[in-house]
Formats: sequence, structure tokens, C-alpha cells
Amino acid sequence: MNASPRRKELTRLAAQLFVQEGFDRTTVRMLAQEMGIKSGSLFHHFKDKQEILAAVIEEGTQNALGIAKAALQSCPGSAEARLHAMARAHLETLFADRNAHVVALFEWRRLDPAASAHLSHLRDAYEAMWVEVIDDAL
Repeated sequence: MNASPRRKELTRLAAQLFVQEGFDRTTVRMLAQEMGIKSGSLFHHFKDKQEILAAVIEEGTQNALGIAKAALQSCPGSAEARLHAMARAHLETLFADRNAHVVALFEWRRLDPAASAHLSHLRDAYEAMWVEVIDDAL
């Protein structure tokens, strides 16, 4: 995802609000107020609330993938060292991007089918990295 800094900030604020209120209870008006913009201005950045949810989950998953890939590339050592690097990377993403991961965990079922299919590929790629590292360590 190649998002503008403003869109990234709006996504971060939306993640925070989705964690606090839940996706279903969060209104477009609440999102706009949290973001410091008018409700109509929100649609300059996102098509609808569903697209905001998908952006929150996608950004969190892309960040997790990037951090994990960097950790594994910088750790060409033993299988055990790679497992430790992956675990550290996972914890780093959870601490750095907590809200996005909480939203992904609890609100995934709210995604429309197209967004779910797209994001499933990203999630599967992250899980595949884990499977490879764990298999190598066994």
C-alpha cells in the first residue's frame, strides 16, 4: 500500500477508534471528529467505512510483513537465531502497531468478501514466514 502521510494518520486514528468503540458502533461522524475533519472530507481519502477498516488491517499486516522480512534478512544465522529474530519482530509489531492488530483480530469478520480475500493473502504470507522458520528450527 502506497498511502499518503495524511491517509496513514487517518488510518492510525481510525484503528484507535475501532479499538475503543468497535467497528459497528463507530460512525463516520465519530471518525471525522476524531480525525479533525468534516464528515464529507473523510470520503476524499476513503470510499466508505469498510475501506477504512480494510486500510487499518492492511497497514498493520504490511508493517508486520516488512518488519519480519527485515529481521530474517539481517539474521542469516542458525534456525534458532532466525526463530528468535522472528519472535522479536512479531513482538515489535504488536507493540508498535497494537491497535491495527487488535482491529484485525476482533473485526476481521466485518470485512466485505473482496477485502477479506485480498487481506487473506497478506495474512497467509505472514503465516508462511512463521511456518518456514518454525519448520527449520524443528
